[in-house]
Amino acid sequence: VLVITGLLGVPNENERQLIEWIEGLFSYPWDPEFALKAKDEVTAFFLPIIHARRAEPREDLISLIAAAQFEGHRLTDEEVLAFVRLLFPAGADVIQIAEPWMQQHPERTRENGLKALDRAHERR
Repeated sequence: VLVITGLLGVPNENERQLIEWIEGLFSYPWDPEFALKAKDEVTAFFLPIIHARRAEPREDLISLIAAAQFEGHRLTDEEVLAFVRLLFPAGADVIQIAEPWMQQHPERTRENGLKALDRAHERR
């Protein structure tokens, strides 16, 4: 989650709360009401950031997504939000798939993980 929030350009002071909301999105099969509340929180969190990045783009993924066009039309706020929300479970799937390799190569996993975190924090 930290690498994704770093790529998106989420302010550091908001990461802990955002992680709780993102984890809530995963709870839909067991607690749909909680997951929908988490979706609302994620939306309320990212919408002002999306608007700010459209007004003043930065070197982050939200700025790129917010400026993206499809068939000549800029993505709507909801399309940008859907893309952002999709990044988190997609990242979790990648980790789950990569976990056996990471367990077999802990030294390389740590080294690569630290490099990714450094790159994410440098972008802020």
